Amino acid sequence: MSEETRSPLPNHRSALPVEQRTRRTALRFVLLIGVLSFFADFTCEGSRSILGPYLALLQASGTVVGVVTGLVNCWGTGCGSFPGGSPTQPASTGR
Repeated sequence: MSEETRSPLPNHRSALPVEQRTRRTALRFVLLIGVLSFFADFTCEGSRSILGPYLALLQASGTVVGVVTGLVNCWGTGCGSFPGGSPTQPASTGR
């Protein structure tokens, strides 16, 4: 490669040692997964919290609103007792 075709600015990533680049990549990955988890939990909890008022808006009876909301909460809690069952509930530790 001749001097004329080279970029005048050095590539800042190649100037770092491999270990530092690996740590930065790992940290960036962990932070992005944390942000993704935040928004997923935000969406899940938000949708569960508005289910009852939404059914009431559709003019469902109080009985239907109560039964549907109870079944959703029961399903969410029940799936949390099985390992890997529900991402919103912690898996049981067996203690």
